[in-house]
Amino acid sequence: MRVTAIIIAWNEATIIPFAMRHYAAFCDDIVVFDHHSTDATAELVRRWPQGRVQEYDTGGVLRDDIHAHIKNDVHKNRGPYRVTPPVSGEWCIMVDADEFLYHPAIREYLLACADQGITVPAVQGYDMVSDALPDADDQRQLWSIIRHGIPYQNGSKCCCVHSDADIRYAPGAHCATIGGRVTGGTPRGQTGLSLLHYKWLAWPYVERKLRNLRLSPENRAAGWGTSLLDIEAQRVRYETMLRDRVEVLPPQ
Repeated sequence: MRVTAIIIAWNEATIIPFAMRHYAAFCDDIVVFDHHSTDATAELVRRWPQGRVQEYDTGGVLRDDIHAHIKNDVHKNRGPYRVTPPVSGEWCIMVDADEFLYHPAIREYLLACADQGITVPAVQGYDMVSDALPDADDQRQLWSIIRHGIPYQNGSKCCCVHSDADIRYAPGAHCATIGGRVTGGTPRGQTGLSLLHYKWLAWPYVERKLRNLRLSPENRAAGWGTSLLDIEAQRVRYETMLRDRVEVLPPQ
């Protein structure tokens, strides 16, 4: 069984070492689409044997429609964003750099999905939250360091698909239409997949990313991500999550 991760990134030098450590534990190929990062993102990706960087351009702005096109096309090796060598294998995971698809035995889980004919496994989303960034020198998995968050239904994405399915995301990747052989669910006797969104790690980190958001005219016209421009509202959201967080994962 071969598993590929497709990751969208821009200036993610803080989180990408943890993302690569996470996905390298069970992925055979990790393709990071990097939007001309000005930090060490690309260099950090290339340190991993499974990691490769594919640069793309949107004119220096955030284009959620282009991100959707990348995720829609790369797993089927079509369109202008297909990569060389091409993506291959049974499973493809399509996420942003701060989204960690988690299961304690994920390769065994995906084998069970294939055995039971499940091509689009169910995923429960969580916003993970912390009052401090993890130590950059900490070699543990991020999900063993930051284990608390809140359920995030909008983050319960179809982000893991079998090659028999053909997914078409809308901008933002929270909604999708799926063709091909489509069977959802969770394998019998198994706990489900979790998508851990490590965006809310410390307010100075969150605020810096929000102020550098670079929303495109296309995003602004369609309302994609425009709620993030209200910095004060996002600060209140962060403080509320920090107050209400619960244990999502047990101690490792």
